[in-house]
Amino acid sequence: VGHSGHTGHRPEGAVDAEKVALAEKKAEEAHQKKLDLLAEMTKELQVILQRLSDKNLADPSRERYQTMAQTIQNRMASLSRPAEKAERAYGQDLWQEKVATAQTASGGIPGIAG
Repeated sequence: VGHSGHTGHRPEGAVDAEKVALAEKKAEEAHQKKLDLLAEMTKELQVILQRLSDKNLADPSRERYQTMAQTIQNRMASLSRPAEKAERAYGQDLWQEKVATAQTASGGIPGIAG
């Protein structure tokens, strides 16, 4: 006997909630990796700025450190600005999906505050 007509399967809302939870976990992991990378770059930049504050630093070295500082600042900016827009859009999509799922599911979905 097949599954047609059988109503004991998992409700659609539970599957959607699992997808949302998995997407949130992946987004959180990616966000944490980005934060870790930005923290590492910040430390590198602090070391470079400390060296640039040395009044006895030779001009060729100063230029090299200034170039490195600019490169790191540009990389940090590129990590921050576009990603923030993407995360806001992605977060908005997740929020809309959560609300829709919560509205259609009976009895609510554990782990999702709506």
